[in-house]
Amino acid sequence: MYYSINKDLGIYMNISSHISDILEDNQIDALAFIGDCASRLNIKAFLIGGSVRDLILGSELKDIDISIESHVQTFIDSIPTQNVEVLSISKFETAKIKIFDQIIDLAMTRSEFYYEPASLPEVAFSDIHEDIYRRDFTINTLAVHLNPERWGDILDICNGLDDIKSRRIKILYPTSFLDDPTRVFRAFRYAGRLDFEIDKTTRDSIQLDVMKKLSGVRIHNELKHIFSENNFVEILKELDNFGVFGSIYDNLYLSEHFLKVMLDNREIISSCSDYGVLAIAFDILSDENRTDFSRRLDLSNNLLKAIHDIKHLEQLPFEKCSELYYSLMPLSDLTLAVAKLFKPKEITNQIDIFLDQLKHVRLKISGEDLLERGISGPDIGNILGKIQTLLLDGEIEDNKSDQILVLDKLIIENNKN
Repeated sequence: MYYSINKDLGIYMNISSHISDILEDNQIDALAFIGDCASRLNIKAFLIGGSVRDLILGSELKDIDISIESHVQTFIDSIPTQNVEVLSISKFETAKIKIFDQIIDLAMTRSEFYYEPASLPEVAFSDIHEDIYRRDFTINTLAVHLNPERWGDILDICNGLDDIKSRRIKILYPTSFLDDPTRVFRAFRYAGRLDFEIDKTTRDSIQLDVMKKLSGVRIHNELKHIFSENNFVEILKELDNFGVFGSIYDNLYLSEHFLKVMLDNREIISSCSDYGVLAIAFDILSDENRTDFSRRLDLSNNLLKAIHDIKHLEQLPFEKCSELYYSLMPLSDLTLAVAKLFKPKEITNQIDIFLDQLKHVRLKISGEDLLERGISGPDIGNILGKIQTLLLDGEIEDNKSDQILVLDKLIIENNKN
């Protein structure tokens, strides 16, 4: 064990004053509480990973990650419960807890072993050193002691401080991307978010052919993380230029048109990560490839429906409002939202008409009115559908008396047939 001290960065062996300056009071109280509990149990607790990286960079901590040299359930069972709310706990020795209104991600220090490329690792209890060595990049390997006797001491065994100062993304060992190819996505995501450079040796160690071994769920999760970044467009460009998209799905490359639409609608896309995934299927892939792409990413039923619905938009524009209504009514809101980003104005105007006006049109009469007149079975739906069509096309007024008149007329015609 050694400490890597970088005086030019303003960070010394102990950063307790830095913690006091940057963190909120409840965050400090939560960290101190964990440290006190760990000390009483004679174990070590550490603020770890991206939390320390962001702390050193002076950024607000959105997530607080803590590693403890203990089994998580044992630790939770041993601490005072009046200050702690356990939100979730998993068999993988992780937990989400709430202390002093601060949510904390708690994990057992562990080692990981990959039996084959892109597989999920085998996990075993270990000390903090092994926990550090399993991480993705050196900038995420820093740990800060939380136990009161060493509060604020930095543990830097992978030169993470120097790489933060140099603004460099660097893997810990040559086969890192083979073990976990999702790190390729994360390398570009961190580089884009932090304005860091990917180290040349790290970049050269990326082998794109192993990306095909990644499960669809893991790829989809990484894409969702990317689309939630403020500068996701720049990250997408870098990934595409490197050939990452073509490696996860044959001949998938992001067009200039796609990237421009993403840039022009950055806030809309980042508000819902599913927009971005659907946009890829919408603008870049053919009808034939969309289904295959959906299977590759193992998408949810909602997204599968949204992608399946895309083909219905090819029928637009319509002359009659009723045609527009019946064509778009089965489509998901997600499909329509993304379609508005890519389709020409003639089409988006029709989508707006549907969303703002037609979607909310309702008859003033109901099946009860038909039952009272002796109509039953499929005839009820057929007659109501005809009246709905007349209403949508403006051929009858939106009031019950006019609709009753039309209903009675249709019943007479129906009885003649």
